[in-house]
Amino acid sequence: MDDVDQLDLMGRGKALRFDPAVGPAGANVNFISQDNGGWRMRTYERGVEAETLACGTGAVAAACALDRWGVSKLPATIHSHSGRTLEVKAKRVKDGRLRRCLAGGEAAGGIRGVLT
Repeated sequence: MDDVDQLDLMGRGKALRFDPAVGPAGANVNFISQDNGGWRMRTYERGVEAETLACGTGAVAAACALDRWGVSKLPATIHSHSGRTLEVKAKRVKDGRLRRCLAGGEAAGGIRGVLT
């Protein structure tokens, strides 16, 4: 996309999440645009049925897709909607496929509840 900040994420994300082409379970939908030497990403997440602030697996998938399409090379910098940055790396094997695809960076979160 030209600018993920201009996206109707709820409308477009929901439509693609339930598109029959992704199968009956649906899929997370990630949108990316170039951003200061990296990529800015926003995610519509299935199950949540709304935007989430970050998606590590989505960042890895997006970076690997950009590499495969020849748009960008790995390692890639992905800026999540939370403002945190993920660095996506992978190892290219002899046949050109990617292995050991990993995202690293700052993560924050918390869990509340009672363990039983």
